[in-house]
Amino acid sequence: MSQRLKREFYDWVSVIVKALIVAFVIKTFLFQPVQVDGASMFPTLQNDDRLMVNKLEYFITDPHRGDIVILDSPVEPGKLYIKRVIGLGGEKVSIIDGHFYINDTLLDESYIGPDVSTLIYNNMSEWLIPNGYVFVAGDNRTGSYDSRQMGPVKVDAVKGEAIFRMYPFDHLGGLN
Repeated sequence: MSQRLKREFYDWVSVIVKALIVAFVIKTFLFQPVQVDGASMFPTLQNDDRLMVNKLEYFITDPHRGDIVILDSPVEPGKLYIKRVIGLGGEKVSIIDGHFYINDTLLDESYIGPDVSTLIYNNMSEWLIPNGYVFVAGDNRTGSYDSRQMGPVKVDAVKGEAIFRMYPFDHLGGLN
């Protein structure tokens, strides 16, 4: 092989390796595409929606109420859940007459509509959220496995915030 071909081969391999390293860093630490599997976030998200998740956000700060987050399942290792943050550490979360209350104040949930009723499971209607934890729920209050059944989730289990819907194209745009 000629010197010129060797150099060109080396240049191509170098570019490919650098691109793979950049892609790895982006996917691991910055942004990750995810696909919605199920209807637990209906009507906000649909099954098979494709989202972009900001993974850097929670290296800097903790989740905020209303964030749509991706988290490690506390009951199914290796599976990711997508839920909305309802309650934060140090707060009391209650379900009264089918609505969430935070420290005895009705939570404004315009994203689910006024006639949606939040179900109570296992006769639990009140939770004190420890510091370092969040209370999460799906927007589909009748078809979501969330903190109402599994309890508060460690903040460390939250992997990122869903910030943008990439597909379907007719619903393209930011979330929240």
